[in-house]
Amino acid sequence: MANAYTQLGFVKQADGENIGSWGDVLNEQLIDLLDDAIGGYVEVSVASGNVTLAFADGTADNNGRHAVIKFTGCIDESDHEYWSENGGHEVDDQTAKQIHNQLKVLIESGHTKKFEDDYEKERLKAEKHNDKVEKELEKFCKSVEKKLGKTNLAPMNFPKADKDKWDEIYNKKLWSASYPFSVENVKEFAEFCRFSGGFKIC
Repeated sequence: MANAYTQLGFVKQADGENIGSWGDVLNEQLIDLLDDAIGGYVEVSVASGNVTLAFADGTADNNGRHAVIKFTGCIDESDHEYWSENGGHEVDDQTAKQIHNQLKVLIESGHTKKFEDDYEKERLKAEKHNDKVEKELEKFCKSVEKKLGKTNLAPMNFPKADKDKWDEIYNKKLWSASYPFSVENVKEFAEFCRFSGGFKIC
């Protein structure tokens, strides 16, 4: 009986197979693959468009079997800081098309969906956290109004010490709760990049 392979590509050596090389096969076609699957990290460039990840049985260093896959080759590292601000940063047509290519790969590989699911879990946690912060703010506002003998006071009209305390509580909020993420939005942005001819972030 010949060797068999699991759905993860691990070798299952048959009785009597690989005499004299059993240990090498075990190391290279099982232990090395386990190492990649549990702790492996690899970067895959998608600058040229669609990329097919490798999943060959019994072969270590297949990029598709690594625990963490970082897709690269789209936006220059020096440009990253400009993408989180509305400062008029310009993206040329070639870069916009590369962004489309990379997003297409991430969507089709299931990476974007997984990110959406993980992000939504954290966003819902942030929402619950913010609900607690809102209740704390409401309670504090009522205590300030009671102390001052006034009602319907805006925090900006609090005495400085109370305003500082209000700010301290308010700053506990997690803003990730206010920014949902969806695969559909990524698809729309990818198509925009594809046909935009370049664009400006402002």
